[in-house]
Parts: sequence; structure tokens; C-alpha cells
Amino acid sequence: MMIDRRFFIGGSLALGASACIPPDQSPTGRLAAELRLIEAAAGGTLGVEIYNTVSGQSVGINRDRRFGHASSFKLSLAAMVLARHAAGAIDADRRVTWGEADMIAHAPFTRERITAGATLRELAEATQITGDNPAAN
Repeated sequence: MMIDRRFFIGGSLALGASACIPPDQSPTGRLAAELRLIEAAAGGTLGVEIYNTVSGQSVGINRDRRFGHASSFKLSLAAMVLARHAAGAIDADRRVTWGEADMIAHAPFTRERITAGATLRELAEATQITGDNPAAN
């Protein structure tokens, strides 16, 4: 049996379109497909785990891979300091001090302020501007 050109083109288009539909049509399957599209658009590797505390369901991609988080937590740390200050839970203008024993690698801000110390607000800023590791501690 000979396959004509229109049948071949139509079948090829249908096959290509089927690749765009996630195999798992559940909400978590669709979300995982969206995450893969975001990863592809970014041109890198995306590691995400989303956990629904109500249903107990989770979805993610590259769950089994390890990613170095380096200083990525410093933004949320600084935001937490400012949010807790705004809520009255802490005083971001309180001065704290540290000693030589607290010094670790990459301390451009805190190394210069060992004797003077700094406010929590200044430390939060230093984590963002200089990536100062002891400031985050």
C-alpha cells in the first residue's frame, strides 16, 4: 500500500502535536510540563519542588539532582529581617558585634567592622551588596 503525501503530512503534524500534550493530564502533570517549558525557555537546568501542604501532593523537576545554593538564601534572609522589623518582632537598627572567631571566608564588610559591629539592617544590606558570609550568619 502506497501512502500519499497528504496522509503522510497529516500524520506527521498529528504526531508532532501530540508531543506538545503532557502525558499526565492531571493538575500536577500539567504543572510539571509547565516547569519543563520554563526550564527549556531559560536555557538552563531548573530544580524545583512544590509541595501542597493541604493535599500532601508534590510536583517538581530534577528532584534527584543536587544544586549548590551558594548565596541564594541571602535575599530571603535580608527580606525576613526587614519584614520582621516592619512587624515589630525585631529591631533592625539594633547593633550587634562579633569577634575574630566568627570570621569565615569572604567577609569584605564584617572584617572591617569587627570592633564597631553593625546594625541588623546594615548586615542585611551587606549580604546583598557584598555577599558577606559572616553578615549572613
